[in-house]
Amino acid sequence: MQPIRSVLAATDFSAHADAAVRRAAQLATSLGASLHVLHVVDDVRLGLLRGLIPNVADVQARVLEKANGLMTKATAAIEGPCESRVEIGPLRPAIFSAARDHDLLVLGAHGAHRARAALIGSTAERMLLRSERPMLVVKGKPAGPYQRVVVPCEDAEPARRALEIALRVAPGARVTLVHAFEVEFEGMLRRSAVSSERIAQLRSDGAQRAQAWLESLTQGLEAAEAVGIIVERGPASSVVLDLARRVDADLIVMGKQGRSVAGEIFLGSVTRHVLAESRCDVLVVPASRDSN
Repeated sequence: MQPIRSVLAATDFSAHADAAVRRAAQLATSLGASLHVLHVVDDVRLGLLRGLIPNVADVQARVLEKANGLMTKATAAIEGPCESRVEIGPLRPAIFSAARDHDLLVLGAHGAHRARAALIGSTAERMLLRSERPMLVVKGKPAGPYQRVVVPCEDAEPARRALEIALRVAPGARVTLVHAFEVEFEGMLRRSAVSSERIAQLRSDGAQRAQAWLESLTQGLEAAEAVGIIVERGPASSVVLDLARRVDADLIVMGKQGRSVAGEIFLGSVTRHVLAESRCDVLVVPASRDSN
């Protein structure tokens, strides 16, 4: 995976976007990366204003003046170099276009009281489906570098990518790999009068295979000693969220399957639930560009 040399934070100047800009600044400093902050004036909304106010040039000038003032305020507390800009365009396409020139995209999520109702279908989630860059959704004000990171592991290639970037963005943090498993056809086995002892053995075998697989993911990594492993039985999203709460995780890093239909199903079944329900930041790592 290529190093992170450039971080882009997209802001709408809300409180959660302000937290995203702060986290982006912290990551840029720790990674030795350049920091860029972008605000896109939605051309659809600007068009509505143009229809209501006859002086088109004056409307656009005032909107840009206001946005530039808010940008100055949003970036005032950033220490170190920061390139900021305001542009007019279609919101998501403009952010996608800008993100192609950077290695990490950072966005704010809605506050915790709005997450379940508003995050599903929001700009952040819809962008996750198509993003070609690692995308960090920030949920709260950063209190410092990440300290406790959870990496859900579903398949080898996405899990390895997620682990590598987790170690990169959170050096020195305690990273925990977690795999959720269930015995295939366990309900059918019970109904077929398979003994409890046999089912327990199948569970144990499954856990041992998962443990060995997770251990193989850390091979060749310099910081492998900082990686813990947990294997638990149960639905993936529930296992991930329960573990994140137990260890008081401040970051969950998830590898996306790809930009295929399967990738969208994975986002819908696991990442979407984790993104909406988690209390901490969520970083989603897309498939490498040469794997699609």
